[in-house]
Amino acid sequence: MATLSESRIKKLPIGRHGDDATPGLQAVIGKRAISFSFVYKRNGKTQSVSLGKYSDGLTLADARKEASRLHDRLRSGEDPKKQIVAASFRKSSTTTFREAWDQYVDDHLSTRRNTEKEARLIERLAMPTLENRPLIAISKSDARDVVKAAMKSAAKFANAKAAKSGRPKRANAGHYQGKNVQARLKAFFNWAMDRDLVDSNPFVRLGITFNIESRERFLTIAELERVLFVLKSHPSPTYRALIHFLLYTGMRDISEATAMRFGWVDLKSGVETVTVPADAAKNRKINTAALCPRAARLIALMQARAKEQLEQEGRPDSDLADQFVFSSDGKRQYSGLSKDKARLDVKLEEHAEAIGLTNIEHFTHHDLRRSVATNLAMLGVSEETIERGVLRHLPAGKSDLKRTYGRHEYVDEARIALTQLSEALHDFEKEIAEIDRDIKNAQREWLKLSITERGLVKNYDPIRRTHDGTDTPGSRSLTNEERALFSDPALADFDRGHRGRKRRLGILPPSHQGRRTTTRS
Repeated sequence: MATLSESRIKKLPIGRHGDDATPGLQAVIGKRAISFSFVYKRNGKTQSVSLGKYSDGLTLADARKEASRLHDRLRSGEDPKKQIVAASFRKSSTTTFREAWDQYVDDHLSTRRNTEKEARLIERLAMPTLENRPLIAISKSDARDVVKAAMKSAAKFANAKAAKSGRPKRANAGHYQGKNVQARLKAFFNWAMDRDLVDSNPFVRLGITFNIESRERFLTIAELERVLFVLKSHPSPTYRALIHFLLYTGMRDISEATAMRFGWVDLKSGVETVTVPADAAKNRKINTAALCPRAARLIALMQARAKEQLEQEGRPDSDLADQFVFSSDGKRQYSGLSKDKARLDVKLEEHAEAIGLTNIEHFTHHDLRRSVATNLAMLGVSEETIERGVLRHLPAGKSDLKRTYGRHEYVDEARIALTQLSEALHDFEKEIAEIDRDIKNAQREWLKLSITERGLVKNYDPIRRTHDGTDTPGSRSLTNEERALFSDPALADFDRGHRGRKRRLGILPPSHQGRRTTTRS
């Protein structure tokens, strides 16, 4: 913290910056505007009073005067938030929803965990309708229309997705999003009421009934065995490895497993863990997830494949830490969950018809996390181990004091429990070996195509090689990367020039499919 000045304010980065010269005064630097606020503590809680925008003519000197006045009221025992702020610092009745929302984002949402997610939801669903409306002119009818429109939009998307996968429409589709929008805008108008911008909250008691069902689906051991059996024929080795990993660890699919990098993993014997950084964890705290032996071996195999790929690309092993674990090239996070899950659903249905069984009821990837927890409980694992060690939840219903001092993470207990669950399933050692082989083949294929896409082999005609692998006279020399790739026996058919490549990719017309390209001298 430093003393603010008119010139310094314009150069400050986004965030809150205190003023040494005035207790409680803060300059709030946002993406669109600069404002001032008075921050104070009362009854053990930190509170804030907005003083106004710098762009509206509020100078630093005026903000200091108002902050000093509020500080004097605070010392006298009064709550500054309940006092009438001087007219020069109050919003006029023409303040629009957009202007008030931007101030709300800077003053309030910027201090919350999911700032961008909350702001993006309102920007998409409410801003088109309310953006230019005066805040005091927004009625309960307007609020009801916004919430119903959000429900309709979400229901349309959810039902289209269900129809595509052959599932029936849900009567309560869109209800969760509608309730979410109402809650966020209700909080916003409460904030506006505290600052005398409006006299009432139009998003309270809208008369809309939300039918929110909690997810209860979990897969039994028998169902999981069927899923893993059918998974063997899935075309994506990355997806196959991911599903095994989710069942061996109980981790979240998108925010943790697909975001995982090799730098998060510790494979030292006896302490096999994944450390999820705070910015990737749902509770915004560093999480330590246990790896059972099967999960550790699966990661070790993928790590070995990633090292081979780095060697083929001529890159140092130090780059491994930043590589994504579940990825075809290590550089891009795996994002094919929805498409690959749809393929798995089709294969499960085909398998059920083939052996005369009822198809497994629809499940999501997050249901696998619930399945891990439920089956562990059925195996007799303690609730503390499941909640704190496997799911890594903060203790529910506990006081802040107990959360602060109860720091045991149950990592070793979770490893033993997950090992017990993995042994309750079929022995998939052979399946892991097949995953390892398929991943290696997929990475080799990616390297081949990436060299072509990056233009390292710009013209295949000049690259004419004799059968012993040497370059013919007059042709350009191959790079080490190209030579290593084209000398691979598994890719011998790629050594036939551009026609061989086009024939493999199915580009040549039928008249060329059977023609063998010869080497020209």
